[in-house]
Amino acid sequence: MLEVLALMLHITNLSPAFFLLTGALVVTGGIGASGAINSGNAILATGTITTQNASVASSGTTGALRCSGGAGIAGNLWVGTTAEIGTTLTWGTTGRSVYTFISEQALSGTTNVLWSNIPSTHRDVVINFENLGATASAHPLIQIGNNGGFVATGYESEVFRNGAQRNDTTGVPLYTATISGLTSYMHGSITIRLVRNYTSGSNYVYDYFIFGNIVASVAGAVRTATTGAYITLSGLSANAGVLDRVKLLLSASSFNQGVASLAYC
Repeated sequence: MLEVLALMLHITNLSPAFFLLTGALVVTGGIGASGAINSGNAILATGTITTQNASVASSGTTGALRCSGGAGIAGNLWVGTTAEIGTTLTWGTTGRSVYTFISEQALSGTTNVLWSNIPSTHRDVVINFENLGATASAHPLIQIGNNGGFVATGYESEVFRNGAQRNDTTGVPLYTATISGLTSYMHGSITIRLVRNYTSGSNYVYDYFIFGNIVASVAGAVRTATTGAYITLSGLSANAGVLDRVKLLLSASSFNQGVASLAYC
């Protein structure tokens, strides 16, 4: 292990084109006139690089490794406390944990709200809603669709609440009973997950599992429910078969309050 404590190590002509460490480099002061490791080529460490007093000028954070160009990490990146990103974090082909929000929509005065142009690369689609209510008795539902339009049949679904249950083949039911009036409203989060895609003959097939939790306030009484559904979409091409739209609707009447949003990853 090489320890540089109070002295300064200044390397002007290092050959070959990178600095190879097979042990660990511990820097408690600085390397280079400006107190930084400065290499025009590369620093390769098979052990550990530990910086204890490096300062990031933009934030004043100490104990940091600063890369003004870029950092390529072949394995895992471990951050002990806080990771600060100055501009943009972009995930590679395996990164699917960052959600993209499309929009939040007001429900009042509408019979349904829909989101379209959901990218075909999605794995999960999430619908969140708050204070969802109806002007007259109605069942709230979620329907999904693809390039051929929304699917209004074939859902294998059930919503369950404290011994009560309700099935619906026209969509994903969000509650066991109807809701109506300003004293009945719901909050919830529903996930639409692509569980399998394959080809069957000339069709591109996509199987979706839909699940979520709902909290309802009915005339002052708070109740919870869970819902689940399974539905298959298909088309003659990959873009025609995969989900690209979602609708939140009522079996009758119109919404009288609430907001809803959608995100995907």
